[in-house]
Amino acid sequence: MIRLALCLALLLLGGAAHAQEVTGLPRDEALPIRVATAIRVIDISQVQETAGLMAARIELTYRWQDGRQAFDRVREAQAQKNFFGEAAIAQLRRMWQPAVDVENLSGAARQDQTGLTIDSSGAVTLVRRLDASFRVAIDMSSFPFDAQALDIILTSNRHGAREVLLVHTAADAAHSAFAARLQTPLWTIRRLDVRNAAYAGWNGAPHSRLTFTIEAQRLYTQYLIRIFLPFLTLMSSTLVILWSTDQTMPLAPKGALAFTTLLALVALSFTFESNFPGSMSTGTPIARIISTGYLYIVSVLFLNMFLLNKDFVFARRAPGMFAEIGGFVRWGLPVAVFLYWTALILRAVV
Repeated sequence: MIRLALCLALLLLGGAAHAQEVTGLPRDEALPIRVATAIRVIDISQVQETAGLMAARIELTYRWQDGRQAFDRVREAQAQKNFFGEAAIAQLRRMWQPAVDVENLSGAARQDQTGLTIDSSGAVTLVRRLDASFRVAIDMSSFPFDAQALDIILTSNRHGAREVLLVHTAADAAHSAFAARLQTPLWTIRRLDVRNAAYAGWNGAPHSRLTFTIEAQRLYTQYLIRIFLPFLTLMSSTLVILWSTDQTMPLAPKGALAFTTLLALVALSFTFESNFPGSMSTGTPIARIISTGYLYIVSVLFLNMFLLNKDFVFARRAPGMFAEIGGFVRWGLPVAVFLYWTALILRAVV
C-alpha cells in the first residue's frame, strides 16, 4: 500500500514537473524570446472623438520559436498542427505563450477569435482577431480637416524585456495591412506606422511595448454640405442687409433680420455640437468661424445703424465721402471676413 502511494506521488510530481517544463519560459531558446508581431486593420466602424474611442476590427499575428513544441512530421503525418477557437485556447493553456496584452483595449471585446499553428520545427504562430473598442487620443483642433494617429498598443506585462521582446520584422511589415475602404464613410486610412519602446513594468523592470499607429484622414468633403452650406446660406442674409437700400428695406426690418440671423446662428452652433461632438467646444476652425460669424453679424447691424445710415450726421455733412465709404464697406467687409474664413480653412488643411 505504501509503495502504491509512493508511485502515485512520484507520477503526480513528475506530471507537475513536466507541465511546468512545457508551460514555463523556453530555456533552450536564446533570451529574450523575440515575438514577431504583425497587424491587419480589417475595419474601423466608428471614431468617437469626445469619448476618445475607436471601434475597430483588427487581426494580430504573433510568431515565436519554442523547440519543445517540435515534432516528427513523418510520425505525426502532418507538417503542422492547427487549432481554432476553444481548441486553440485549450492548447495555449498547455504550452508557453508570451501573453501579449492590448494595453488600450476598452472593456470586453465584442468578438475575440483565436487561431494557433505549430510547425514541426517548433515555430509557433498565434492569430487573434478582435472586434473591440480601443482608447485613442483625439486632437480636434483642425476639425473637420484633421488627421488622427490612432494607436493599438501591445505590451508583455508578464515578462520583462530580458525575457520577451516584441519586434516588427520586414516579414511582419509585408504581412501587415489595412482596409482600403472602411465601414464608416467619414474616415480613410493613409498608412500604418510602428514604434518599439520600453516602459517600467509592475515590478519596476523594463518591459517591451510595441505601438501600431493607424494614420487616419477625416474625409472633410462629407462635411461640406452638412456644415458649410447651411452656414454660408445663413451668412448670405448679411449681404441683403448691407446691399439693400433704405427705400427697399428700412432700418427696422434690417435690424430684425440681423437679430433673426444671430438666433439662427446660435441654433446652428448647437446643431453642430450635437451632430459632431467636440466641433464647437475644442477650438476647431469651425468654432472660430462661427465665433467670427457672430461678430460679423453684429458689425453689419451697427454699421447700418450708424455709418451706412443716410440720416446719420456724417452722411449729411459729407455726402460724397459717405457714398465712398459706404460702397467700400458693403464690398470690403464681406470680402475681408470671407478671406479670413478661407485662411482658417487653408491653415487647417495644410
